[in-house]
Amino acid sequence: MSKAPKICLIAICAVLLALLAAWGVMALRFPYYRQYAKMLDLSPRKAVKYCGWPRKDLEWLLSMDVEAFRGDWGKVSEYSSEDRHSMLGTYFYNLSNAMRGRLGEGLMDHYQPFERGLFLPVNENSSRFAITSAGEVWYRLGEMTMAEHSAILGLIFSPEHYGPRYLMRLAQINLVNGEDDAARKYLEMLGNHRGYRQWASDRIPGSQTPEVEGWLARMRSLVPSLDTVHYASDARTSLRILVESNPSNIMAREYLLCYDLLVKDLDSFIADYGDCGLTARVYQEGILIYLAMNGLLSEETVSKYPVSEDVLSDFFEFSDIFQKNSGAMAPLEKKFGKTYMFYFRFAKRNEN
Repeated sequence: MSKAPKICLIAICAVLLALLAAWGVMALRFPYYRQYAKMLDLSPRKAVKYCGWPRKDLEWLLSMDVEAFRGDWGKVSEYSSEDRHSMLGTYFYNLSNAMRGRLGEGLMDHYQPFERGLFLPVNENSSRFAITSAGEVWYRLGEMTMAEHSAILGLIFSPEHYGPRYLMRLAQINLVNGEDDAARKYLEMLGNHRGYRQWASDRIPGSQTPEVEGWLARMRSLVPSLDTVHYASDARTSLRILVESNPSNIMAREYLLCYDLLVKDLDSFIADYGDCGLTARVYQEGILIYLAMNGLLSEETVSKYPVSEDVLSDFFEFSDIFQKNSGAMAPLEKKFGKTYMFYFRFAKRNEN
């Protein structure tokens, strides 16, 4: 070999070693970037092409996404509690609260971009990351049709239309739906991947572990027994079907009530609230606003709902300050800035 080719070969090796070293450093600084790439079976080069170079803001989003897929809601809550006025951040914040039974309790403590903080919009303007994250809430609610739709979109928009993460979710969805043949297809594909061989083996229909059988029973209890034709963007109809099919699905009921509140549809909120008896402050305030707007705010009517004396007192104080200051926002913000009363009066939809 002549001297020139040897120098060229040495230079190529040096560049490759430098790239590997850089990837190693990035893996230490941005562990969730590396884990996300692994879940999609991306090489370092493809990860950069698909996700862009690692950076702090992306690492923050990936930390919530990865931990949500794993089901570690404590960590999702930890990462999402930092309010960056991010739609994706709010989405994971709300989901982590819902999975711990406190969606309503924490709703007004965080930036809420109307219903888009509950369900990520999926359209031609959505980012690939938002599209692939949008189905997590539907899967956790028990709405497998919407969850499957999102997982398939994830495959379509992923590099080379492949990724163990989406195959895992599609296998889970089909197992829950009792579509064993379809589930086997995805499990066999995962079984050929060294990192997911045991995971797939534990879920093969007919030879599932007791842990998997328990998971299946829990998930199937959430799946609605009713069905109807509706647009994919019609979240309220999907949520109502979930609640009507299984009134004990508290997470679906809370999502439904919070959806009504965030879009400021109090007629629907009262209809959906019924006699469920949920007592989070945000629901109490929604009830009082509805009663006041419809001339029904009396001691007798209020007594029919679980409204506390403290919330009722705050409601009257808020109304007095609002009227005395001709509807100005500033005098109310310090004390009431994190209440639904404040949101209802002053939140404006940003269509961007």
